[in-house]
Amino acid sequence: MGRLAWLFLLIGILQGWATAQSRPRGALAEEIHTDISAPLMLPSIPQPATPTPASAVTPRQVSIRVIDQVGVPEREWRLAQQTADKVFQSAGLSVNWAHCIWNPSIGNGNCPQSTAPDELNLVIVSEQTAERLQAPARVFGMALMATAGSFGSRAFIYYGRIQSKCTEQHDINEALLLGTIVAHELGHLLLGPNSHSPKGIMKPDFERADMTGIQLSGLQFNGRQRETLRGAVERRLDAAHSKGTDADSFMARTMAAFDAR
Repeated sequence: MGRLAWLFLLIGILQGWATAQSRPRGALAEEIHTDISAPLMLPSIPQPATPTPASAVTPRQVSIRVIDQVGVPEREWRLAQQTADKVFQSAGLSVNWAHCIWNPSIGNGNCPQSTAPDELNLVIVSEQTAERLQAPARVFGMALMATAGSFGSRAFIYYGRIQSKCTEQHDINEALLLGTIVAHELGHLLLGPNSHSPKGIMKPDFERADMTGIQLSGLQFNGRQRETLRGAVERRLDAAHSKGTDADSFMARTMAAFDAR
């Protein structure tokens, strides 16, 4: 390299050094700090929607009017109701209970029987009434099936037979058995005809081994029955909001006349 080229190179180095010395002491450091602290902007990646837990889904609700003609002890009924609630909750259903005492002789003006599609009537009767209904022996209850195009709205519980069974078999909890029979008969109203199953809450016959406390508390609807129950309640709710729906009114009038005898 010639002397002239070396001279220009030296002049350039000296000018750069002079410029750096003329800046404030912290200026270079501030400039570097600004550069490296600039936020790194990444492209937005859409996140998948979080699925709603099953427990967060609002359960479908059905209303049950309990017409008690025998005077079940309050504590026993409370446990029976909790037992039935547990069975229906496992199927994704919520029950709104209305309980009233009904005297067959004088009635109860505060306990009208509903014919709304989304309201079911559960009548707890004595052995005498069960015999009048011609209930077969060893049967704890009965549900009245609806005709085509209408909704079944009434089921009976034969309370005297439940008491007798618990007297014979001392290891049966009466409240648990009552709640189980309540869930079974209400299940018939919602599931419709031919709704028995080999296992679970809808077994046609409860054997001795089924009636111990631990067994009764574990009886539930099977998967197919749960789907059918939810669909049945949806249809009843839709019908309740439609004008002119016949909610088994003929059967209700017939049974009201029967009660008046």
